[in-house]
Amino acid sequence: MKTKILRILTVVSAVFIMCQCVSAQTRIAVVSDIHVMAPNLLPDTAKSQSAWSTYYAGQRKMLEQSAGLFDKFVATLTGMAEKPSVGVVQS
Repeated sequence: MKTKILRILTVVSAVFIMCQCVSAQTRIAVVSDIHVMAPNLLPDTAKSQSAWSTYYAGQRKMLEQSAGLFDKFVATLTGMAEKPSVGVVQS
């Protein structure tokens, strides 16, 4: 919990500092706690699939969908008419 609060304060501080250095027209995109896992790191054998299923059942992260969700996020940002000037990714 303390780590998460520290991360949030770090992002807020970084955004504040960046805002001091840029004009009022600057657009900032912030994404946090993305938990992206590369698809090639997901298990592909039955033996590792069993261990993965046990691990995956005990947590709420959408690791199997994470790469697709992140790609959609990036596509949304790049498709915006007014693209962000600055991007902050906090994991």
